[in-house]
Amino acid sequence: FVGQDTSFQRTDRYAYQVAVSEVSQFLNTRASKLYQRVEKSKNIDNVDILREEYIQNISQSTLTGVQKKDVYWEKVNRITDDGIKSFYRYYVLVSIRKKALKQSELRTIKDQIEKQSNEDIAKALNRLKERLKKQ
Repeated sequence: FVGQDTSFQRTDRYAYQVAVSEVSQFLNTRASKLYQRVEKSKNIDNVDILREEYIQNISQSTLTGVQKKDVYWEKVNRITDDGIKSFYRYYVLVSIRKKALKQSELRTIKDQIEKQSNEDIAKALNRLKERLKKQ
C-alpha cells in the first residue's frame, strides 16, 4: 500500500497516514465481499452487525501491525510569478502481514460462530471460515 503527499514541509507523516487509510479501505472492501457471501447464502438479513464487528476487530489488529517498508521523496521546483517555489513529494510504502491478517480473520469468525444463535448464519460463517483456511 502506498501513500502520497505533496507538501512544503519535509515530513512523510501525512503520506504514512494516507497509506494506512489505504489499508483500512482494503479491509473494509474485503469485509464487504466476504460477508456478502454470507448474506447471499440463504438470503440472511442482519449480517451488517457481523460485518461491522469483523471490520472493527480486524482493523484493530491489522492496523497496529502496519509496517513502514520504504520512504521515497523528491524535491520539485515550480516556476511561479514570484520565482521558484520548492515543495516535496513523499511516497510511503507500508505492508501488512498476510499470515497475521488471516489469523485475525479466522479468530474473529470463530468468535462470531460461537456467539451465533441463528443456525443458518452459523453454517454460513463456517463455510466462510473454511474458505478462508484454503486461501
